[in-house]
Amino acid sequence: FIRTRATIKSLAFQEQDRALSACATSALWSSFHGSSLLDVDKVSAPSRITENAKKIIPQYQLNHPHRGLTPAQMASSVREDGLDPLLCNFINTSYLKALMRAYLSVGVTPVLGMSLHYADESGFLENGISKAVPIGNHAVAVTGYHISTTLPIPSFKTDDIPTILNKTYQRDIYLKSSAIDKIYVHDDEIGPFAKMEFLNEYWQHIKTRWYMYRNTVEEINATVKDILLPKPHKIRISFNTVFSIIREFNSLYMKSWYDRGCRIVWDIYLTTVNDFKKEISLRDKVYFNSEMHKIDILTLNLPRYLWRVDGYMINGSDNNNLNSINFTLLFDATDIENSDIFICGIHYDLLSRIDIFLSVLNPLSELNAQKISKFSQSLRIAKEYSDLLAQKIIY
Repeated sequence: FIRTRATIKSLAFQEQDRALSACATSALWSSFHGSSLLDVDKVSAPSRITENAKKIIPQYQLNHPHRGLTPAQMASSVREDGLDPLLCNFINTSYLKALMRAYLSVGVTPVLGMSLHYADESGFLENGISKAVPIGNHAVAVTGYHISTTLPIPSFKTDDIPTILNKTYQRDIYLKSSAIDKIYVHDDEIGPFAKMEFLNEYWQHIKTRWYMYRNTVEEINATVKDILLPKPHKIRISFNTVFSIIREFNSLYMKSWYDRGCRIVWDIYLTTVNDFKKEISLRDKVYFNSEMHKIDILTLNLPRYLWRVDGYMINGSDNNNLNSINFTLLFDATDIENSDIFICGIHYDLLSRIDIFLSVLNPLSELNAQKISKFSQSLRIAKEYSDLLAQKIIY
């Protein structure tokens, strides 16, 4: 008999105990364990996470918030464990999917605060309570997602997101993250990889497996309310900042691409300089104009954290045919909001480089009529492309 030891990389499961930690504490504990940004051996115990949340509770309230945590209390626990909390309200499903894609890629494990309710809200329960009344609040840690390769990518819903763009110039934008059809979460009532499915790109409800746990045929959906992102302190630029830049750039400078029947699908996510350069080093030389082209990219002086925006040029309406990246725009994720965070553009084929160069040569009178600020990041990117003297940063 030979004894062997098997090691499986996975996520630990933690149940709430109703005495020291409710679902919010369990979700935070799982988020810390699922994060690649923390040393697992140094993650606080559930009781300590709840104690950390107590630090912002007034003295006249409960000594130990064992019944649950508010978003502000959860943020306090995140800060005490060495990360920087970013709290976001739910805007729409498109935005939620984009956040999941953007931050999970760098090891940030989001925590979702939600309310649970019956899928069929008509009628009454046996105890006479209306089924339209929410069942209760819940919190889960998002551990992953699934991107569909068969369903068409819907346009990103931007109605609720402010912009300086005049409606005349606004153009539909497509993000790869919109192809996410389900997420996987650590749910302390079900398991570490519970599946939650999006019912509609423009609807707030998400299908859960809670009805199986409750042994009922009544399906239970979740409505997302709050999104907590426990991120490193060094990541100072938010997703919303980069998305706003790409939204402007897509509307103002991609006209010639759309006129030819092409469509740009954008992929916005965080990465590290090590992961980015590792990918470049593994790419075949056919993606580069020369060996020096590849070396130039690998020797770029880059910050530790990057916002990476990949552009896919799609012909026709088949926007799921994302075979290869045409170009990448890099932004400094460690800079401050009012700085020039654009670093450079990298092209993997000569055609896309020429196409973007030609497309940004729109008359400045159009931009003046649009009243685009001279500090607009999208305008700065366009000027880098249109100024021949700046071609040195376009690889």
